[in-house]
Amino acid sequence: RFSGPIAPGAQVGDTQVGGLTLEQAAARIDSEWNRERILLVSDGVNYWEANPLEFGLWADPKATAQRAYDYGRGGKRYTQLLDILTGMQPEEIQPVVVFSPQVAAAQLANWGALVDRPPEAASLQYLDGRWSAVPGAPGARFDPEATLKNMAENPALILLSGYLPLVTQPVPSPVEELNQHIPELEEKLNRPLLIHAYDPIGDSTLEYSVPREMLGSWMQADLSSGDPVLRIDENSLMAYLNQLEGELGGGRTLDLADPPY
Repeated sequence: RFSGPIAPGAQVGDTQVGGLTLEQAAARIDSEWNRERILLVSDGVNYWEANPLEFGLWADPKATAQRAYDYGRGGKRYTQLLDILTGMQPEEIQPVVVFSPQVAAAQLANWGALVDRPPEAASLQYLDGRWSAVPGAPGARFDPEATLKNMAENPALILLSGYLPLVTQPVPSPVEELNQHIPELEEKLNRPLLIHAYDPIGDSTLEYSVPREMLGSWMQADLSSGDPVLRIDENSLMAYLNQLEGELGGGRTLDLADPPY
């Protein structure tokens, strides 16, 4: 039988333990896997760094060191000994991972405030002669129960990969709610938006009518108070006014000290 320290070249994940005693290997495993290791936590959009112990993930140093020590001594010892004697790289040894669902659940309870994202408000569009609502980007709601279930089923994979995915459920944009209010908004929506610019030197007035299709992309409906309130997106309006200014010619500019919104 092979005797002495852990087989040369043995490693637990990316931790080299070959040639170490059980005690030395256990100390190195505890240091690198439980104290120094970084766990990347992500909801698919944002990323945070944490320690695995904070989420109840712990590599058992003694049991993992024993698993490494058994390489070349267990039921597959002859094949493994041949690999060692011929200079073959020993197979990577998996850590013995202990998972505490209680610690993980307590930690996950705090993550909703970071992960939850409200959906974007639905917007309006004018297309093919009719107004309709267009959904904004969906939001997300943190699902701690599904995340905990995934952790319980894959604790070793999460610790080995150093990546913990936080499970979220989509929160759709409230497009149907806005669609229900469109009939009562149509009278206001169908009013033309006219922009008047007065030239005091030439004593002339210029009038611009915003195309309804363009106006549709500017319109926003605020449903927070229950009754819809229509607003024009200021950034879109200003971009349009800047475009008009470039078309005035004659060295004329628009005075936007009192913008029309």
